Amino acid sequence: MFQYSAGERAAAVGAFKPDPRQTISRQQAQRVYDRAAKGVRDSESSYGGPATKALLKAADLRTCNNVFEYGCGAGQLAERILDQEQSLQTPIQYFGIDISPNMAAEASSRLSRFGGQARVLCTSQHEGMFWAPNLEGSMDAFISTYVFDLLSDAEIADALTLAWRMLKPNGKLCLSGLTFGKSPLSWIATGIWESIHWAFPEVVGGCRSQLLVPYLGPGWDLSTNVTVPGGVLSSQVLVARKKPDQAPF
Repeated sequence: MFQYSAGERAAAVGAFKPDPRQTISRQQAQRVYDRAAKGVRDSESSYGGPATKALLKAADLRTCNNVFEYGCGAGQLAERILDQEQSLQTPIQYFGIDISPNMAAEASSRLSRFGGQARVLCTSQHEGMFWAPNLEGSMDAFISTYVFDLLSDAEIADALTLAWRMLKPNGKLCLSGLTFGKSPLSWIATGIWESIHWAFPEVVGGCRSQLLVPYLGPGWDLSTNVTVPGGVLSSQVLVARKKPDQAPF
């Protein structure tokens, strides 16, 4: 596994500026999402639904055999992907991880009808969200929705390193998460959200608006970067391909 200090990560990315906002710990995240396991529906929400639709269109999974989801939640997105498999050119083998035991259990139950096609693991007993089970270099797509919103700068770098390790050459990194909107109403809503996050981060699940492109190093070839409005909030949709001849940072 690649190892970088926070300073090396920041210097390597170039346009990257450290994010001074607080983040919740892994233990806090596990506690929050254990409690919310039956209620969190990012991919179906007013803000997440349009972004998830845009992400799946940009990701174009028609030729993907192996799909990995980082932070699978209760499995709604995985179910959507596997339900749409009939329109794809090849069958999909899905792997998902989550730090919340309750979320992982919900996802496993939801995806049980797909049999061995779907595998979900809880990472809380391993290396948190930066552990994956011997899948290096085998994934066609690495998907994560509304997870990077929770992570610190160093954790985002670790997650991107994990993605780079797991993807095949030219494999797809597919991300969506809260971002800064472009309308006055979105600015107001984001300001209120950020204020709540500053005072009580667990109330908003630890999530805050992000700009993800500056975190990408030379190991990625960016193909999609769009802002998608959803209700009064906005989400960023990002797709990039792994450059096999470059390190992630």
